[in-house]
Amino acid sequence: MTQPAAHPDVLFVPYRDSLDLLSVADAMRICEEVYAMHARGSVAWSVPPSFKLDTAAPFHNHWHVKAATLTDVPITASNASSSK
Repeated sequence: MTQPAAHPDVLFVPYRDSLDLLSVADAMRICEEVYAMHARGSVAWSVPPSFKLDTAAPFHNHWHVKAATLTDVPITASNASSSK
């Protein structure tokens, strides 16, 4: 398995590691906060708002990616989920 490239300004959190970061209650609270930010117009979406990141051999990855900047925080983040 290949490792993601290291960069001092990028934090890559593998899916398995992310499972223990938040409780369900924390995740729901954060979702509610982000929806409130969106309602206030303080979410800057990527253009396009979602895209596919498909790579051929040897990786054979098929990802659906969404990214945004939460200007109230401020933070830029993305979410990728397998599209297979």
